[in-house]
Amino acid sequence: ETRGGTMRLTRGGDRAVTLGVDRLGRLDPGTLDRADAEVFLRNRFHGKEVDFYRGREDRLGSGRAEQVSAELFRSRGEPVALLLHPWMPVAAPEPLGIGRPAPGRPLAARLPDGLKPGEVVSLTLWVPREAGQVDALRIEPGGRRLPLYETGRRGKRRRLVTTRFALTGPEARVRMPAPPEVALRLYRLELYRWRR
Repeated sequence: ETRGGTMRLTRGGDRAVTLGVDRLGRLDPGTLDRADAEVFLRNRFHGKEVDFYRGREDRLGSGRAEQVSAELFRSRGEPVALLLHPWMPVAAPEPLGIGRPAPGRPLAARLPDGLKPGEVVSLTLWVPREAGQVDALRIEPGGRRLPLYETGRRGKRRRLVTTRFALTGPEARVRMPAPPEVALRLYRLELYRWRR
């Protein structure tokens, strides 16, 4: 949860994806379950939504809850609770071949065979700076929109990632907007498979 500001988690030049909301209950429970951590004010365990926040804590399974309330943090705000449930990659990222089906059309990539409904994955798209703003991918069939978040840069490319999402079964392709004048070889798309 955010409280009047943006939360940024960084490590060197890399940033984590953070979704800021005023109440965790405004996010889809599946989105919360697929996150590595949930951060909210500790007093939520005693407010009118206590059942929701206690329920989130009960769902931790092999995760853990932490309370941050040292003097150092009190001087900067209220004590917070952290619900930690990190995900681990199953293997190295799988590069996906990208092509342009027709001039002026979005780029496309086939998802690998063998993906199963319920499997949790994410996508990383490496985009050349000259491609401009790229805010989402589309999964087909179905046209599911996956917002992209910039998490770093390497050379002249930006790293854009989706949050983790569960496959529903019919997904076969990923479509990416791309200006026709930008060379296809400058793009790279990777699939990550995740487990708890």
